[in-house]
Amino acid sequence: MRALLVLALLLFPALALAEPLLRIAVHEGEGAVALEGERLRARALDGDDGYRPIPSGCLEVRLEGDRLAAEEFRTAALRLRADGPIAVGRWKVRGSVEILVHEGRILVVNEIPLETYLAAVLGSEMMPSFHPEALKAQAVASRTYALRKRLETLDRPYDLGATVLAQVYEGVHREDPRTRAAVEATTGEVLVFEHEPIEAYFFSSCGGRTATGEEALGRALPYLVSVSCGESEDAPRARWDLRLDAAELGRRLGLGAVQSVRVEKRTSTGRAEWVLATSAKGTTRLRAAEFRRRLGYDALRSLAFEVQKRGSEFVFRGRGFGHGAGMCQWGAQAAALDGRDYREILSHYYPGTELRKMY
Repeated sequence: MRALLVLALLLFPALALAEPLLRIAVHEGEGAVALEGERLRARALDGDDGYRPIPSGCLEVRLEGDRLAAEEFRTAALRLRADGPIAVGRWKVRGSVEILVHEGRILVVNEIPLETYLAAVLGSEMMPSFHPEALKAQAVASRTYALRKRLETLDRPYDLGATVLAQVYEGVHREDPRTRAAVEATTGEVLVFEHEPIEAYFFSSCGGRTATGEEALGRALPYLVSVSCGESEDAPRARWDLRLDAAELGRRLGLGAVQSVRVEKRTSTGRAEWVLATSAKGTTRLRAAEFRRRLGYDALRSLAFEVQKRGSEFVFRGRGFGHGAGMCQWGAQAAALDGRDYREILSHYYPGTELRKMY
């Protein structure tokens, strides 16, 4: 099925003229969720009734067994529309919202045109004050990433999540005239390799050199290779320190107070691959990616780190922020300031790919 869709999009452009709709999971939980909007209206998707107005402009949806309950609705799924954005928790989103039961939890999915979605993604993933060419490069990377995920999730009720585990999407308040301009300037442009949208990974900062897809993500892809990066040493996350005492480090690792930590093996780009942590329970060997997950992605900002013990404290000194594969956002900014356009930036970070207009 996925192969047929790819062929339809790439070999028969006339079929790809329509802008795709994306389904973004913006909330998932067991508790009740409130949604608000101007002239809010709702429709049960398992019935023949049309949309019913919600006079208060606010609808609280809760679980009752395997059904959704909201005012007079008792249904498997609801669709909401409003005259303007719909508030879901902290965020306001454009488009429509579908609420359904998924794996025993309430799942809220925002259905939104791809280009509208991208204007908010750019403001969530990259500072709008970045150079216009860096913003355009991010627009193409984010569009490509979203389309690729859409092809990979045909059997799931949504295409992407809204967190750093996919790409950050925080709704209307992240839109900006500069992000909209970057999206409009690249409308429909996608990176492809061998007639498929690529896995266009990106991250904040590499500290001077990107990682391969295999070492960072377990994805040995010909266009996710290690490249040099002109990211400025003044980039906010180019260098960082993390200090944890033995008890706190052990708590995060689930090992008890840690006595020693060392990097057992490094990748070809010098990033940690395996880490040994010794406590009273013995020595535990962890993949560096798992070690980082346990410490916290915002704490241990990358796998390009050294570690030393000073008294009862462990000091981690590192460079970069993120997994390291694909486009370095601060590197893209440096390249744009150096006079490169977005096509050159994308070609550098995703070598061997082709930029193609899909619609």
